[in-house]
Amino acid sequence: MEEALTLFAENGYDGTGVNQIRGKEDILNALIDSAETRYEEYFGSSRNIGKLPESKEGFIQTAMRRISFTVHDIM
Repeated sequence: MEEALTLFAENGYDGTGVNQIRGKEDILNALIDSAETRYEEYFGSSRNIGKLPESKEGFIQTAMRRISFTVHDIM
């Protein structure tokens, strides 16, 4: 992604070809890595799931916040 930003700055958007940046698979993998990082920061990870709600209502609220984050994040 940093390489792409540098090329955009130097050549402009129209002057930068995808083949100069990365292949399609590399771009997709970079996007997936970025999404995984955002989700780990927001939700925690398998190593650090964060504090679990103690009540049923707390669990529902937490689940709904995570669902809302996911829906709004992908749109």
